[in-house]
Amino acid sequence: MEDVAQCDLFTNTSNVPAVGTELTLVHAGRIFAATPEGVRVGALPTKYNYLAACLRDGNDYVGVVTASAHAPFPQVSADFTAR
Repeated sequence: MEDVAQCDLFTNTSNVPAVGTELTLVHAGRIFAATPEGVRVGALPTKYNYLAACLRDGNDYVGVVTASAHAPFPQVSADFTAR
């Protein structure tokens, strides 16, 4: 994910989600990974912008954090699938 350090979760807690944390996708100008409560974790790279149309059409995606690290900079990786 991109911009993890600028997203809500890190700016509010100074932490990244643990491996295994459930995520969803939301469209808010960009495609963001967010907690089920709607807290943004990171932005998906722009190559995944096609998902905006899928989200607008009512498709829903669920994912799980597969890797995360606080140093040398906040970073999060996740896998997503259609729900």
